[in-house]
Amino acid sequence: MKQYKYHLDVLRVVAAIAVVLIHVSDEIISHYATVAKSYWWMANIGDGIARFAVPVFFMITGALLLSSKAEDSVASFYIRRGKRVLIPYLVWAVFYVLFSNYIFETSFVLKDSVKQVIYFNSYYHMWFFQAIIAVYIFIPFIKPILQRATEKEIRNLVLIWFAFQIAIPLVSQEIGQVSPIPNYLSFSFLGYAILGYYIEQYRSKILLDMSGLFFILGTVMTIALTYIKLDKTTGALANYPYYPFSINIFLASVGIVGLVTKMCTEETKQHWMIKKISPLSFGIFLIHPLFLTLFKMYVEINPMIQQNIFGYIGTYIVVLGSSILATLAISRIPILKRSI
Repeated sequence: MKQYKYHLDVLRVVAAIAVVLIHVSDEIISHYATVAKSYWWMANIGDGIARFAVPVFFMITGALLLSSKAEDSVASFYIRRGKRVLIPYLVWAVFYVLFSNYIFETSFVLKDSVKQVIYFNSYYHMWFFQAIIAVYIFIPFIKPILQRATEKEIRNLVLIWFAFQIAIPLVSQEIGQVSPIPNYLSFSFLGYAILGYYIEQYRSKILLDMSGLFFILGTVMTIALTYIKLDKTTGALANYPYYPFSINIFLASVGIVGLVTKMCTEETKQHWMIKKISPLSFGIFLIHPLFLTLFKMYVEINPMIQQNIFGYIGTYIVVLGSSILATLAISRIPILKRSI
């Protein structure tokens, strides 16, 4: 019988609502040249707080799948996980291709639409599937290795990944050189999965005690770097502050996972809302861009219309609430619930 891990449910919910906050904030921070600077900073702070979201999803995956005692064959693992990820992907990839053609009034070209589905770019958030599929490919091969390894060996593996994926590219960028390390983004998230497994298995006291500092430091760095690296003339944002393998996102992600793991112990009172929303987190991730786009284009619920805290927070609450309710409704329809 599987042991229920409340802290992982909390992390799912936190990561899901953080993704929505990121995309609502992006509507503002991408318009530095045209919005009030106080409003831009409000969105930049919100965005910076939430940027841990994507790495945390992969750390949850590692904590669950790499620690699993189930002795699946590679084939059975792929079949089970394939159903969980490929059905939702195909449903939503096709939906977003058709939605994009309609909403942006572009002509439907079958060849181009098929390419969008194949290359995971039917909508701006669908790249996630390419990365999670890549991680799933490796899980059945590295799981037995990690479960036989010592804590020191896994820690050293994480440190090697950190050096090659985060530290060396950072140094290369700062000295103006191209990183000598090839970047295969989809496979790089495997390191976050291994890190999630390490934290889950060993609950390093030093790491958990430092998690609050890591989260604050990473968040402040994200907020500051976004402004520092911003082109103040054109308003163009730099990629590094938002890059999942930037040092700031790494620190914030480790920090939030450590904080939740430390605070949500087995003795913690388990809130019914967390248990209710956690199974909906994948659906919230999939469907929220739909509402963000529809509200912006047809209902004028958009943080760029009412440029104050009420416009920003109001848009976020409406998009998040609509996404939760829609996902809940879909989950209760037998023919549709496998799509989320």
